Amino acid sequence: MEFLKNKYYHALEARQRIEPSFFIQDLQHIQNIGRLYKNMRRFARNYLGNFETSSMAKIWIASTTLVRIFKDDLQELMEVLKLYKKAYDVYFDKNIRLLLLYIDEFETKLQEIKQLLRMSQSAVESQNGRVANYSSYYKLLKEDMVMKGTLARENFDLFHRILSDHSILGRIVGTSNPELLKYLPKNISIAIEGRSCLNKLEGLKNQIGILVSFFGDTPTMADFQRADNQTTFDSRLENYRRPADDVSSCLAEYDQNLKDILEWKRKAEKQAKEFIDETPFHGVVFNFTRESQIIENDEREVEEILAKYAYARISKRTYLKHFDPAEQTSTVTSHVNNFVDHIKFRLTDPLRQRIQKIHQALQTAYEQAFLQVSAFEPHMDPHTFYIESKTMTIWRIPIPNMENPDRHNDRAREYWKVWNHDMDLKTFAETEASQYIAEGLNAFTEPLMETLDGFENQLIQNKEDLLAAMEDVHTEMENFEKKRLINHEFVL
Repeated sequence: MEFLKNKYYHALEARQRIEPSFFIQDLQHIQNIGRLYKNMRRFARNYLGNFETSSMAKIWIASTTLVRIFKDDLQELMEVLKLYKKAYDVYFDKNIRLLLLYIDEFETKLQEIKQLLRMSQSAVESQNGRVANYSSYYKLLKEDMVMKGTLARENFDLFHRILSDHSILGRIVGTSNPELLKYLPKNISIAIEGRSCLNKLEGLKNQIGILVSFFGDTPTMADFQRADNQTTFDSRLENYRRPADDVSSCLAEYDQNLKDILEWKRKAEKQAKEFIDETPFHGVVFNFTRESQIIENDEREVEEILAKYAYARISKRTYLKHFDPAEQTSTVTSHVNNFVDHIKFRLTDPLRQRIQKIHQALQTAYEQAFLQVSAFEPHMDPHTFYIESKTMTIWRIPIPNMENPDRHNDRAREYWKVWNHDMDLKTFAETEASQYIAEGLNAFTEPLMETLDGFENQLIQNKEDLLAAMEDVHTEMENFEKKRLINHEFVL
């Protein structure tokens, strides 16, 4: 019986070669699989063969170019702040520090006099004989406070005139760079409600003058200890403290706001630099030769099987088993899947995530930049940032240059179509900027994503075509096994 079965199997194999339609169909199956292997490998090689010049590397470089555009735009928008910081440091910083010191020292002297009054009253009540010493100390404190108060008033008056007219700085302190004067703040404070900082300064100067006059009218400790003078002093002290607190706040406000916006700029530039310095593809340089080695080996096996089957060196069943996915789940099909999965995991997925992260981060950073400058501009001339932002690339709608990905092209949109001069910065930042920023970022990132998606979709399609061809072999294998089956239904 076994002899007859073998003769039948041999006859069946022989028929696959003698019958032209069967033999040609088998050869076409093998050739089709070989062709689809080549299609998939060559397609991937065209994109990835020379990785340094590959489309994937160009997409990475182009995404970095977009980050550089943001960095340059941030410089265009905020570079002027460095001049404001320099002008402040040269002309205002020392003066404001001195005024704040006067306020603190004057407050300290007032507290010492108040404490001295309490101590002297306790001494009188206990009659311990130290009242004379307190009187001498009072005289020294009063003279020191009158001197400091007089100096403070003179310096407050001078700074009041400086805030009113910056040009007098050139006459008062001189300057080798008169152009720097125009970068001094137009408003030292924008947070003080009601009266301006100038009025607060004037009010504080007057209160200091009132206190100096008060102590001039109370030359001795005994005069100061009179109940009516103590009541007057308490009232004068309270009247001094309110404007002193306001002036301390308004004098420090501009410097703090300037430091805050420059610190925000530094952090935004740092975040951008992290994108630029990010190691491509998590440090893995895709080696196409290594990654495709197994696929090339499988491809050569297809050529060998075609030759062997064509010259009757292997049976039909042998070639079918080689390509049948059911027979080769751990080899042929897994090689194909792994090849594509590696490309996705190491290239397309990281690239897609990077582009999405950059797009989101830059959208947020651009919007925040305009909110930052809109909050700061009341310190400056109106329309300062309208002028500074004219040359920003994002308004021109940048697009990637895939031939030279470290450069870019643009659609040359005109600035007036983005921001009309009649619209104030705050309104533009809160209601208009976002859509124009998004339009610019979308125009740059969408072609990158389309290239990426197109490559990945075609690669997956090539894989599916190849696996479908192998599935055809599986169907043929099932049909062939049915022909080999010998049971009670078997008929020659």
